[in-house]
Amino acid sequence: MRNRWNVVGIALLALLTACVPQARQHGRTDVDSLNSRAYALRYVDIDRSAALAQEALSLSSDYPDGENEARCNLSFVKYQQMDFDGVDSILRVVEGNSSN
Repeated sequence: MRNRWNVVGIALLALLTACVPQARQHGRTDVDSLNSRAYALRYVDIDRSAALAQEALSLSSDYPDGENEARCNLSFVKYQQMDFDGVDSILRVVEGNSSN
């Protein structure tokens, strides 16, 4: 009986461990999708682009590439609004977070 519980425990642990990367990947997919939509709307609807980029930024706490892309989208919004100090401050954060 005890061996049976050990097997069940190991199987449950393996199942839970396998689900964690999928959940993380799902979050990254959401961030990537939001960033893609923000980029696509940059010349069509700058306010919607900003909202999508901001949402991507808020969801990207454990995804540095997605966070940097969201910040780049936000810097473009600032550029279109001629807020060059805002562009500079956002890009300084990206520069500090990225080696690219």
